[in-house]
Amino acid sequence: MGATYTGKPKKGNVTYTDTPQSQERQYRSIPEQFSRGVGLTGRYLVEGLSDIADIGGNVVRRGLQQAPGLVKDESGNLTTGTPLQDRFKQSYGEASREGLDAAGFPAPETPMEEMVAQGSRYMAGALPFTGAGPLLAHGASQVTRGVGNVMASQPGMQAASAGAAGMGGELAKQEGFDTTGQIVAALTAGLAPMAVKSITQSAMHILTPMPSQVDDIVARYDLRGIPVSVVENLRKRVSAALDAGSVDDIQLKRMVDYAKTGARPTRASVSQDPVDITRQKNLAGMGAQSSNTDMQILSRVENENARTIISGLDDIAKGTPLDLKAGSAAIINTVKKRDNWLNQFKNNLYKKAEETHGREILLDREGFANGVYTKLKEIRRMAFLPKKVKTIIDDADTPFTVDEMDTLETIISEELKTAYRGSKGNVVMALKAVQNGLRNIEPAEQLGAESIKAFRIARKFNFKLSQWREKSPAIKAITDGIEPDKFMNDFVIGGTSKASDKSVARLMTELRKDPEAAAIVRNQVAAWIKDRALSGNPDEAVKVSYTGLRNALNKIGDNKLKVLFDKKDIDQLRALERVLLYEQNQPIGSAVNNSKTAVTHLGTMMEWAEAIASKIPYGRALVAPITRGVSKGAEASAAVLPNIGVKQATRGFPNAVPLGVATGELSAKEQTR
Repeated sequence: MGATYTGKPKKGNVTYTDTPQSQERQYRSIPEQFSRGVGLTGRYLVEGLSDIADIGGNVVRRGLQQAPGLVKDESGNLTTGTPLQDRFKQSYGEASREGLDAAGFPAPETPMEEMVAQGSRYMAGALPFTGAGPLLAHGASQVTRGVGNVMASQPGMQAASAGAAGMGGELAKQEGFDTTGQIVAALTAGLAPMAVKSITQSAMHILTPMPSQVDDIVARYDLRGIPVSVVENLRKRVSAALDAGSVDDIQLKRMVDYAKTGARPTRASVSQDPVDITRQKNLAGMGAQSSNTDMQILSRVENENARTIISGLDDIAKGTPLDLKAGSAAIINTVKKRDNWLNQFKNNLYKKAEETHGREILLDREGFANGVYTKLKEIRRMAFLPKKVKTIIDDADTPFTVDEMDTLETIISEELKTAYRGSKGNVVMALKAVQNGLRNIEPAEQLGAESIKAFRIARKFNFKLSQWREKSPAIKAITDGIEPDKFMNDFVIGGTSKASDKSVARLMTELRKDPEAAAIVRNQVAAWIKDRALSGNPDEAVKVSYTGLRNALNKIGDNKLKVLFDKKDIDQLRALERVLLYEQNQPIGSAVNNSKTAVTHLGTMMEWAEAIASKIPYGRALVAPITRGVSKGAEASAAVLPNIGVKQATRGFPNAVPLGVATGELSAKEQTR
């Protein structure tokens, strides 16, 4: 049948006879080698499955071997005979090997082939178990399903481990190890594929960058300006949440808000779970009543966060104290300065026109009047021509000079303003007809043409100056002489038409020509927002209201905020607003004891208990577990962030850490600014 082993294998020295068949195998053709490989594969598969059958079959076979046989006596009756050992001597594996040999299947010829054969048998033997796994996974009982899931997991790795175990055991056998050594070698070799996989994965993890999924999630948020250590902390928590399942975007967004503002997040403030909020708020109140510093942590965190928010609002205002009158004065002075300059430029244009030498040149009044009246009749607007304008046109006693023409144009401009304000369309059409007639006048002399041109330039500039003054209610009020007492309230902050989005935008366009004035107005608005959030209280009072801040921002509105502040400041204002909501929100379902009556009594009782216990032998030991539990609860609430990976309410507060938080507690250094 091929190469055969001579004698018992010895450790480190395995030999086999060099039979004619083994010499012949060196000269097999490629087709013969391929055919032999297929035959060996078939042999290994059958032998492996047969060995699996022997797992249960050998137990039955051993029992049958010990059973007595039944024979017929001389009378033809059945009687007990010799045991059936000879009839059930062969196992399924042995029988299959004899059958394969008889059928002409090739057999292993070298130690290496024998190792491959043993590994293949083990792999084939593992196939039924991995195949049965999915079926058991759908079983009725939980135990059956659990076993099925284990059997069905990583079938490739199971097969590789089985093959390695077979080869390891065979190698130990060839090296002369006893049964114990062969078992140890098989187990060690069977674990090798998993160890290689683990080492490879660890190496790949070290050599390759962080998974891009963390970067993709963190990139959704604008983290500019946030300390690197805080950003890295967020990345770690996102990674831990992904390991646990998925990221809760809502809770992550709240954590980013806390990171932006520098405030310290707590479990309840980020989870916004009504039960967490109830317990944390009541625990904070109870701790504030205690002289135990460990129990005071929650109330101190609330105070620190309020100070942080006040400081954030002050940063946006650049430390400017509220003085709306000063802001009003800055606006008024800037607008008046520009108005004075524009008015002086207009006066210079008129002065230049008046210095021309064609002002007294006579113009054709009759031709002008006839043309205007003809046009008015065509458009049927003669009856709507203002009497003042018609009187000048018909005044034949006054010479119709360039000066007289300029006077008429000035009157027409004033009448047009009045008509526009009163929405008198017919009057506007009549005045426009007269205005067009004046533009068509051609003086007989060149000097007259130069005077007309100079006056028209001055008049056009004067018209634009009037438009500028009236395009914003604020600018018009300033040029009309308003006092600065309530200017900021009425024309910038207020919610009336005087402080409309468009009006404030036009006003700020003018103010930006004087950066210092624009900065004063911006800072005063920010100081006003802070003042509303503090309800007029000084910073030292440490009383800041979400409702006050929200109402202040809403009164100004998003459009005016965009005009007054840049995007970075607006984002920070909104982040401060949201964090203040997280800190003060009491959603439906919460039961916070806002009156603090119960927690005050409880805190006082604990104080008394500690005081009394200090007078009794071993009294402190009896009270210590209670105070220690409250202290640890306060520490847990303040130091443990909520899970951002699983959307569920975790009970057992405050000792339970929500599922998915791999990083656990935050150190004081990480939590503070």
